[in-house]
Amino acid sequence: RFASLPTPATLEDFDYDAQPGVDPNLIAELGTGRYLETATNVLLIGPPGVGKTHLAVGLARRAAATGYRT
Repeated sequence: RFASLPTPATLEDFDYDAQPGVDPNLIAELGTGRYLETATNVLLIGPPGVGKTHLAVGLARRAAATGYRT
């Protein structure tokens, strides 16, 4: 609620068929939140319309659900 995320996007809603360049296994790994525990940066790059915001919001929602502040 406090994060004011721009969309209701979740990782489960991401359409991997529309973006075959996105590795579902990598996103699943990021969804575990281990990158937060090790303070590892995550960089989402690409042209407009490829799902960067969707993935970022999905990761933020997952992090919030596991108790991290976003």
